[in-house]
Amino acid sequence: MGADPARPPHQSAEFGYGFLFGMAFYLPLVRWIRASWWGVTPLLALVLVCSVFPGIFGLPGRLGAAAARMADLVRGLMGSGRSG
Repeated sequence: MGADPARPPHQSAEFGYGFLFGMAFYLPLVRWIRASWWGVTPLLALVLVCSVFPGIFGLPGRLGAAAARMADLVRGLMGSGRSG
């Protein structure tokens, strides 16, 4: 039983894909922090918390739209400071 291409994926699946991308992206980046100083558990907690951010951008619902509006606002503010 395959997925129906006309039906969009469920919101939790999109959050999961974004979260999985965040884990794959942030996990290799914490190697430069010495685990002997902090321990493995706080570093994994940091990766988990940081991975929620790409997961939120994967949501098409209210959270994803709010994050997109925030990105547009920041883009507009950064563009308005240029002199030309």
